[in-house]
Amino acid sequence: MKQPRKIWKILIGLVVFLLHVQLSYADMPKIELRFSFSDKKEKIPYYQYDENIKVTVLVENKSSEDIVISEGFSLKNFYGEMRLIDPSGSLILPKSMEKKPDNTKSHVPPLGYIQHENKLIRAAPCEIFRRDDKIMSYTNNLTGVFNMPLPGYYSAQIQFSIIRFKEDICDIDNLVWQGLLKSDTKYFFYEGKTKIEIDPREWETAWIKYPPRNPFKVKIFYDNKITIKNIDRESIRLNNSVKPLGIEREEKNYLVYFNPLECLERIQLSREKQSYPIIISGKLNNGKKFGGAQRIRLVR
Repeated sequence: MKQPRKIWKILIGLVVFLLHVQLSYADMPKIELRFSFSDKKEKIPYYQYDENIKVTVLVENKSSEDIVISEGFSLKNFYGEMRLIDPSGSLILPKSMEKKPDNTKSHVPPLGYIQHENKLIRAAPCEIFRRDDKIMSYTNNLTGVFNMPLPGYYSAQIQFSIIRFKEDICDIDNLVWQGLLKSDTKYFFYEGKTKIEIDPREWETAWIKYPPRNPFKVKIFYDNKITIKNIDRESIRLNNSVKPLGIEREEKNYLVYFNPLECLERIQLSREKQSYPIIISGKLNNGKKFGGAQRIRLVR
């Protein structure tokens, strides 16, 4: 007799949980959050090392009523709420958060009490997001918001937490909904902060069978971080695997030589494609990573 009772308890608990989830989803505010790379039409945009990554975020109240929401919502720079993952799989924090010391704590005063309908309630700061209202947030260059030194594919998603209140009294102990709003995830390719030049820029499809004899050359230009002496030469790779044949120091750049056959085997040229990003990566003597990329064109 004990076993059927146990099963019934489990089933009842599951039903209660599902009802809670369903009600929570129903109370979720109908706020549409989407963003786009403002000046690009490709499905996966490609950005050169010195090109601005322009982002437009649009937030819209799609419900048929005003939404009482946590204060500060309308003043957010929504692009700064982006969850940005770099080519190494690391989460990148906004520059504004990178500089904060670990022991910095925000001191938020306790919520005050107000009298409402003959009882005291804890009132939180809130605002009203009007029906059919829209908020647009725009940045002319995402690299000004996030530190993005590495070349490769990045993933981006806007997400932030909000609280929805039942009425404009904003009783913190009587919420309608609390959770994360999320946009779709988008991807883009960025060449990184280091300028490189690949020679040759045009690769022939005939090289798939008959690789050229002359080595491929790559220039890695000096900048405020890369100098004539501070690169770990042994760390330099083409597309994370091909080692250089040799490295020379020139007045404005390093000149790096690569074996064409090894490069072609690694990249696996296909006659179906028109271009390929070539990535050069390495480390500085202090252990920090650097890298740059450039697209080569495939010609027949």
